[in-house]
Amino acid sequence: MTTNTHISVRLTPEIRLEQALKEAGVENPASVGKLAVSGKMTIGDFGYIGKTMSSALQELDLGNASFENNTFPSPYYIPSGLTSIIIPQSVNKFNDSAFRYYSALTSITAPPDNPVYATENGVLFNKDKSELVRSPEGRQGDYIVPDSVVKIGKKAFFRCKSLGSVNIPDSVTEIGDGAFGCSSLISIIIPDSVTKIGDWVFSDCNELTSIVTHPNNPVYASKNNVLFSKDRVNFTICLTPELRLEQALKDAGIKYPASVTKLTIIGTINDDDFNYIQTNMGVTLQEMDMGNALVENKNISPWTFRECTEMISIIIPASVERICIPYSLKEVNPAFNGCVAFSGCTALTDISVHPKNPVYASENGVLFCRDKTVLLLYPKGRQGDYVVPDSVTEIADEAFKGCAGLTSVTIPDSVIKIGYGAFDGCPAVITVHQDNPVFESENGKLMKKI
Repeated sequence: MTTNTHISVRLTPEIRLEQALKEAGVENPASVGKLAVSGKMTIGDFGYIGKTMSSALQELDLGNASFENNTFPSPYYIPSGLTSIIIPQSVNKFNDSAFRYYSALTSITAPPDNPVYATENGVLFNKDKSELVRSPEGRQGDYIVPDSVVKIGKKAFFRCKSLGSVNIPDSVTEIGDGAFGCSSLISIIIPDSVTKIGDWVFSDCNELTSIVTHPNNPVYASKNNVLFSKDRVNFTICLTPELRLEQALKDAGIKYPASVTKLTIIGTINDDDFNYIQTNMGVTLQEMDMGNALVENKNISPWTFRECTEMISIIIPASVERICIPYSLKEVNPAFNGCVAFSGCTALTDISVHPKNPVYASENGVLFCRDKTVLLLYPKGRQGDYVVPDSVTEIADEAFKGCAGLTSVTIPDSVIKIGYGAFDGCPAVITVHQDNPVFESENGKLMKKI
């Protein structure tokens, strides 16, 4: 068969996609350029498309297909060359990661009879087009949001690597979490109608050079590419080699940096910026989002957030590979850390790490090394009980130090090393799994087996 062959198949409970293609006479699935599927599909069928047919498949028609629970799947294998897709008539829900990594996709089409979704110019909306749900990743150039749109949805333009600028009409009142994340967005004008902007909206927007808000916007303002709430407590700042944090805040007219409670950094942040945060913003800053930032020297120095006593949450970017060094791990691997940088953060309840960070990871707000074998830091402000994951073999120095609100800690049999002062100042009742070969507990106290 030749490339770009158009094939239509019908699936049944007994006949899956691979078999259906064979029965249709397809000897080489990689030769199929256009495929129409009817009947009920499984995640395995979708995975087969991505794994076996990815090289040539450009058009996929699923208008007469269906999925379990009417939910469009997020398969591991993605048809990388796919340029257009027709979603099933019956689909009424998408997973957050649906269409992620469909890098060539330029058109998403919903059948007219779909009760939940509609499309216009290849972009997916809810039925009445009041919410822009998803722009295909391969879409190129500037985009004008239709006047019917009230909300730009969560991750609507996520990973749109050929996006230029987006024109947002006065009808839009809300921009969802991560709406433009990892896109090539160059500039954006936020109209006066937008009164709610979510988190991570401009995450990894490395090409973004201009953020402008309408002067009559009642909630947000911008100055010199700094986006902030008009109550001067929530700021998103694009730093450049020429523009440091102190100057950016001054340029935005901020006379009292201590009034800022939420700070989002885009661009490159260095030690001078960290020192400025500690000295001028530490006593009031509650949320620090560096998820989009490039940290100079890939290092967060000791005591960086020592004065940030009100900090509740922090997002560590992919660029950070070193955050000070605890005693016991210094010689083993100087990248492992977790203690001193956050030593003064007594209100901290959540540490998040960018999923692409090569050294660190987080789970339920707790900091680990990448493979989660070393528990590095439990946030001091968290309260209640905690069960150490079974993946952990080591608890780092001072990992639970000063966790005054922690009531109990359960340690699995996988933990065979606990660092210096790991539970200093922590009143939690400690329980160790009975099969642990190194440690045990008695009356809620940690002991080493003889």
